[in-house]
Amino acid sequence: MLTDERIDAYLAPLSGEQADCVRGVRSVIQELNSDLIEEIDEGKWFGGLLTYYTGDRIHVFALGPLTGGNTTFHSMAYYGSTALQERHGAALKRLQSGKSCFKLQRIDQFPVDALRDIVAATPRYAEVAREMFAKRKRK
Repeated sequence: MLTDERIDAYLAPLSGEQADCVRGVRSVIQELNSDLIEEIDEGKWFGGLLTYYTGDRIHVFALGPLTGGNTTFHSMAYYGSTALQERHGAALKRLQSGKSCFKLQRIDQFPVDALRDIVAATPRYAEVAREMFAKRKRK
């Protein structure tokens, strides 16, 4: 995880609601998956967002500010799980802005049970991703 000083610097330019969204999602990630690597991405796709990886670099989440005061939360665990989509799809539909992306204005818009379930699915998602990557390498 990033240091408190680095997170404070990251949150400083955000609106109060954006900072609350980042803190709220981040706290669930830390609670349920404290072994994930947290970085501020410098790349093309997630540039400027907090990104979360397993130790073997399986990308799991991205989180951070969008324009217009919104916050984005990308979840590969949700994208890769039909069970999660069936269980929480109806509640999350209004927040979904892409296959794995959710756009929030306030943290209380994201149902807590769905957020916890999605974050808790990380180990299973990572296992499936590893299997898929291994099959691709064998071809």
